Amino acid sequence: MALCCLITAGNARAERATFANARAAALGPNPALDLGFYALETNPAVLAELPSLQFAFNHKIFPAPHAASEAVGGAVPLGAYGTVAGGFGTVRTGDVELYSPEGQYLGRYVYHDDRLACGYGVAAAPWLALGGAFNYERHLSEPGVAYQSFGADAGIYLRPLAANPPAEYAAGTVALGLAAQNLVASQRDIFTGKYREPLAVSAGASWARDVGRHRLALTFSLPFSEPSRVAIGCEFVVASMLAVRAGATGTQPAAGLAVNTDLLSFDYAFAARDFGSSHYFSVSVNPGRDIRGHGKRRRQTEEWLAEGRSFFETGSYELAVKRFADVLEWDPHNVAARQYWARAKYHQYLDEGAEAVENNDWARARQAYHNALAIVPQDFLAVESLERVDELEEEEAAREAEEGRTAELLARAQGYRRRGAYRAALGIYRELLAAHPDHARARELMAETQRLLAASAKPLEEPPPARAIPEEVIEKYREASALLNRGGVAEAVRELDDIVQQYPEYAAARAKLVDAYLYQGLDFYSKGSLSAALRAWGRALALEPDNEKLQRYIKKAKTEIDRIR
Repeated sequence: MALCCLITAGNARAERATFANARAAALGPNPALDLGFYALETNPAVLAELPSLQFAFNHKIFPAPHAASEAVGGAVPLGAYGTVAGGFGTVRTGDVELYSPEGQYLGRYVYHDDRLACGYGVAAAPWLALGGAFNYERHLSEPGVAYQSFGADAGIYLRPLAANPPAEYAAGTVALGLAAQNLVASQRDIFTGKYREPLAVSAGASWARDVGRHRLALTFSLPFSEPSRVAIGCEFVVASMLAVRAGATGTQPAAGLAVNTDLLSFDYAFAARDFGSSHYFSVSVNPGRDIRGHGKRRRQTEEWLAEGRSFFETGSYELAVKRFADVLEWDPHNVAARQYWARAKYHQYLDEGAEAVENNDWARARQAYHNALAIVPQDFLAVESLERVDELEEEEAAREAEEGRTAELLARAQGYRRRGAYRAALGIYRELLAAHPDHARARELMAETQRLLAASAKPLEEPPPARAIPEEVIEKYREASALLNRGGVAEAVRELDDIVQQYPEYAAARAKLVDAYLYQGLDFYSKGSLSAALRAWGRALALEPDNEKLQRYIKKAKTEIDRIR
């Protein structure tokens, strides 16, 4: 759905139709539907919707007094900086009989008006665009007499359902418009005195929806100052390059058609008037234009969209991001591509963060998870992953500190051994092995020290050490830890659980098993398997009952399960 609101200033619509194209003629003067360069004349905020460079030309033939007008202009998108547009138009009449205020015949004269306009539109948010325009006119009202006028327009364009594309697809695209003109109209001198054009306010609405490969659009506009000029219209895209239109303004009907290609669009409209009929011709050249509904490029974007979805579903997020970006480059308003691109980019950031964690690149991991949160604010997985990065960095710092302490203890024990203080050295080795049962060097030095103590014929007063962890079990623990770091959570859980079952006193294996269950629960949670996640976190809590994080995870999972029930 889209909602647009326009506040304009300048001359009245009847005299400011220089830039109105054939589409507007057939559908009625609706500020909600004039797209591309032609939005300069109705709602400059809609200029922000223009996807690519556009050059436009239109020609109109009016009924008596046999007037005609031409206009040329263009619009240039500046990416995130918005879109600028500008144009020049001229209106000339046939020979008109000229009379003085007293009724004296003064001959025949050709009236001539020139007009310049420029505008700017920018997207302030995905659902909001703002714009403004300025116009200047020079009127030759009689031989040797000319006057000038100017006006300023401002516009707002809203897409309130842009964050909920499925609802927009189901209901179709709805646009609402409100226009107020001549708020700041310049004063002009005419033969009857000073004149300022009155305020003119109008409202409009449109609805459009894809019907298979076709598209149907309906429009309605109501000028409050001239209720007799209520306009209605419809447009139906018959084929990828052809659209037909019909409408009416008051009691006067209008009809038109359009032929669109990837580069060129041609519009024609015929409108009945009180004193004859008007013909409108409009041609636009759009290098790299919005290709929605246009043959070959539409099929290409559909193929890219399908390919991107396939990459997304198979977990190839980097390739999916590239494909959806290709679609958006040609069709910037493709809501499905925009939504999928955001989801793929989110998962790509999560994968990048996991890879950085595996390589102990904590700064890169934090940046990746922060990027994911920029796409999905307050995302549970990204928030928990950030907390996990902090924990792992602290663990690494603690591990480095422990390694330094271990090296210091080994050096002290070596000093005791050199002095023959074998019991003091054994005490240090026991302390080390209690904290690090898999420290092979400490175990080796302890056995050697025990032999030296026995050889010195001094009885060993200390009790024998606790059951030693076999080397093959320690190696199995190392392999399971490496497997967990590589993402093999399920297999790591089986290996570590087997070790803890045999050696419950193996503290390092118990701690690693708790981590493995925690990761397994997060994996189940991300896939929507709340019950499986709850079981995994429950097993981890049984091993470490005081773990506050596990308690928080379990509470969250139970809350979500209760909500579903």
